[in-house]
Amino acid sequence: MKIDEFIKNRYTQIERYLTHYKEFNIPEDLHQFRVEVKKLNALYQLLNYTSTDFNKKKEFKLHRKIFQRSGEIRDDDVRQELNKNKSLSKDILLRHQKDIENFNKRISGYIRKLKKSRNALIIAGSMLQKKQLKYYLEKRKKKIKKLFQKTNYQKQLHKIRKMCKELIYLSRLYTHKETNAFANLDKLQEHIGKWHNEQLLIKSKDIKNNSFISASKRRAQNQLQQINRLKENYLHYN
Repeated sequence: MKIDEFIKNRYTQIERYLTHYKEFNIPEDLHQFRVEVKKLNALYQLLNYTSTDFNKKKEFKLHRKIFQRSGEIRDDDVRQELNKNKSLSKDILLRHQKDIENFNKRISGYIRKLKKSRNALIIAGSMLQKKQLKYYLEKRKKKIKKLFQKTNYQKQLHKIRKMCKELIYLSRLYTHKETNAFANLDKLQEHIGKWHNEQLLIKSKDIKNNSFISASKRRAQNQLQQINRLKENYLHYN
């Protein structure tokens, strides 16, 4: 995929998901919006590495701000989805609704400002060379391997997941083929994501149901077993 096409697609999808979320407040729309921002973040990170003139901290500031505000809503959505609304207090649910209302009020302004970022990113992306992308992907693979080799690698799982996603997103700029290696990376980041969601429940101060917490801990342990299996597979082939 050409880089300008990749960028235009991302911003088109962002506008679509935000507009739909503003109208219907469907959690999946907010989730998909955040996925699109993560894809853009991968590209911003790449350009920050390959270009001395590109300042990711400055250029990505608006995206990060929106992403963080939506993240507070998303975390509560995940908790509700996993515990079927049985254990969250009324105060938490009211705060959640207020967060949604405040976020929705800002959506039109967010979309307008993001369009300016899109045009600047297309210009910066036009300078990227394929050999730079290939070199960057190889460096990220080695970084994941180093993190997995740490004795306390579980503390690095969030960072590992982010880099797995980065490899998956950016690889589409390099090749159209869906290889087994990238399929395994996708499985790995998916299991880490499920493990992370269980951690949200386990650590939540708003859930008082002990049997529910115990069930969440068992699910987290099952996910960790899958992660360990995929980790060994990654280390073997990389």
